[in-house]
Amino acid sequence: MSQSFGHHPQGFYALMEVLGDWIVGLPLNGESASVGAASQAGTGKMRVAVVQFSGHPEFYSAATNTWSGPIVDSVAVSPVGVGAAGRLSGMSSELSADINWHENNYLEGGTYIARGLKRAAAIFSSSSPVDGRKRVLIIFADGKLEDTGSDKDIMVQARQTLDGLSVQTFGIVVRRFTQHTQTDLDAEATLKPILSEPRADHYYNLLLD
Repeated sequence: MSQSFGHHPQGFYALMEVLGDWIVGLPLNGESASVGAASQAGTGKMRVAVVQFSGHPEFYSAATNTWSGPIVDSVAVSPVGVGAAGRLSGMSSELSADINWHENNYLEGGTYIARGLKRAAAIFSSSSPVDGRKRVLIIFADGKLEDTGSDKDIMVQARQTLDGLSVQTFGIVVRRFTQHTQTDLDAEATLKPILSEPRADHYYNLLLD
């Protein structure tokens, strides 16, 4: 996510607090992330994984005040030994540790989603058993998706993988003001094409106050 809101009480840190509260109230299945694809979750229970996306071009020119080159620092998950370490987990303690790690490791930068989407697809591929359970991806964004060139190809491939795994992809644009700004509209226009159909049913605009 970009820095459209600034820091707490709005923006990234506020969103992390909202997600932390949300996780506490979920009907989690109690399985550790280490279970992976061997999950035996019962009906009505769930597991969650947390992936942060952002990024910026690698090279900066002070002379022209411009960035160029490949996108770096574009995806982050908690490291091995911390929380769920970028895997699906049904334990609130692991997921709370994930949220705390992300709060302390804010990527900042721009809104580049390609590698985050690819990472999400990989999590479903490696950790979610094929047993009829529902798979859902929720994307939060606060600005226009900036992926271009080869990154758009990565987005297409990830979207195809998610579709092949029957993942329902929802998108939420987090906005600061009561009135919709051009930033909000740009975020909506670039986010909707990567959501599941019908897109109107998979999109929400959230005022975060």
